[in-house]
Amino acid sequence: MRLLFQKVLFSLTLMLLVCNIGLAQTVQINLVAGHSPAFLWVELLRTTFREEVEAKLAGSGIRVVWREFFGGSLAPVGGELDALSRGLAQVGILPTLFNLDRLPVYGLTYFTPFTSSDPATVAAAVDVVQKKMPAFRESLVRLGITPLGGGFTLDTYHLLTTFPVKDFTDIRGKRICAPGPAVTWLEGTGAVGVAGNLATYYQDLSTGLCQGVVVFLTGALPARLYEVARNVVLVDFGAQFAGLVAANNQWFERQPEVLRKALLAGAEKYAQEYSRIQGDRAKAALANIERLGATLVPVSQDFRRRWAFAMPNIAQRWAADLERGGYPGKQIISVYMTELRSKGVPLVRHWDR
Repeated sequence: MRLLFQKVLFSLTLMLLVCNIGLAQTVQINLVAGHSPAFLWVELLRTTFREEVEAKLAGSGIRVVWREFFGGSLAPVGGELDALSRGLAQVGILPTLFNLDRLPVYGLTYFTPFTSSDPATVAAAVDVVQKKMPAFRESLVRLGITPLGGGFTLDTYHLLTTFPVKDFTDIRGKRICAPGPAVTWLEGTGAVGVAGNLATYYQDLSTGLCQGVVVFLTGALPARLYEVARNVVLVDFGAQFAGLVAANNQWFERQPEVLRKALLAGAEKYAQEYSRIQGDRAKAALANIERLGATLVPVSQDFRRRWAFAMPNIAQRWAADLERGGYPGKQIISVYMTELRSKGVPLVRHWDR
């Protein structure tokens, strides 16, 4: 009898083990980013984001197998949107800056320069706008993308030049490379705006294609731009919202609730960590660029004001374009500028007025 009892107990134990194994779930997640982990927004995807997701899944029976596709191995910079919407990757970095043709509302900060130099302040203000204005989420969802959060903001942009700058008028007639919508910052200044990006700036400056570049310093330092443009003109155009962590919509909706919540928590922790680190890295980049031989050129508030008001009201022009596309452009700018004012940000130009 005792032997029979032991056999029954063994059989029940074995059945429970089999059931538990059956209940366990392994989920493969392909992570995509066009940039390499040398950039903070990718580095934290593979560290902070992953770690927080796994922490939230502890004891849930769900195990994630991560596969990283960074540095253009699956999608080039700007190609992440297609990789995510087509399901080639489940989660990744979506650099909105390079997808403004399909996500025009995300150009907000690039069409309202000269605001705050603090990435955390700009990120918080943009987060408020995204929550108040459904157009942001809707523009992603219609492309098959679910925004997880984790918005990342680049440190303030400055001007690096191959020529000395003492006065605002010194940029007249000079060819200045700038990324995407930042080319509009050269309008009305007398300078000639040339489209470019970090991947091309060094060669552009070396060959004389341009004589200056508009760039953020945490990007300028690893790109060694100080070697070919030794004048760092501290214009302080303001920190710029550049992207977020996102997921393929259909895949995300099929996942169990515990995994969806874990991914959202991971993106939230990612954003917190990014804001904490980015400000410190920007200060370090400035110090290192000077140590490596660059000349820092401070500018006066009058210099910045003259630049800001030499430009046409690019924000209102952008808002009008959005309105024609069915987006509430003017309201988006109003909400953003109101939020910055409520935070006490000293605005050089009130773009909504």
